Amino acid sequence: MLDDQSIKKRILDKSLEMFQDFGYSKVTMEEIANNLGISKKTLYKHFTNKEHILRDLVETVKCDVEEKFEKIFADEASDFIEKLQMILDLIGDNVRKMQGHFVHDIIKNHPEIWKNIQEFRKKKSQAKFTKLIELGIKEGFIKADINSHITMLVYTAAIHEIMVPEVLAQIPLSANQVYSEIVKILFEGILSEKGRFRYVNLQLTAKDKTEVI
Repeated sequence: MLDDQSIKKRILDKSLEMFQDFGYSKVTMEEIANNLGISKKTLYKHFTNKEHILRDLVETVKCDVEEKFEKIFADEASDFIEKLQMILDLIGDNVRKMQGHFVHDIIKNHPEIWKNIQEFRKKKSQAKFTKLIELGIKEGFIKADINSHITMLVYTAAIHEIMVPEVLAQIPLSANQVYSEIVKILFEGILSEKGRFRYVNLQLTAKDKTEVI
């Protein structure tokens, strides 16, 4: 029998999936309960309403991102390029979670929650990205004359001005593709020859593994 924490996790996971597929505003508490195969009574035991689920979802994602960031930076076996790839994968995964109908609904119905998400993204991207760039310079993967603070500001501005629904709607690419292009443009300019060589090799290795799978 599942304990309360396991049930809550199942509810949050299923709710996120449904919000992404159909949009937050079009999903009802009854539909969430039905999709989980639980009673509405059980659902309401853990969450008072749909907004309660949304707020818990946001906090869960934030905690998960924070924990994964810390693990990446604490991994002494990985060099800058490997850390960079892990961070880009992490951010890319979260970009996929927060796009389309789901984000439009949050902005329209709960702008304060969207503001909270944006502030978290900005705060984390500034602190972690500056630290990452400084590591890249130290290890020789980024050009020595690159200013880590300016690079962080350029990255942050690009993410927060471009990776928003109203801008993405004008671009004939997925959110993931847009993010990849931002990263490509930025890093091709700051990586040293050593860094570009290592980065390209890592990309080719990852591609080979994917093709084998």
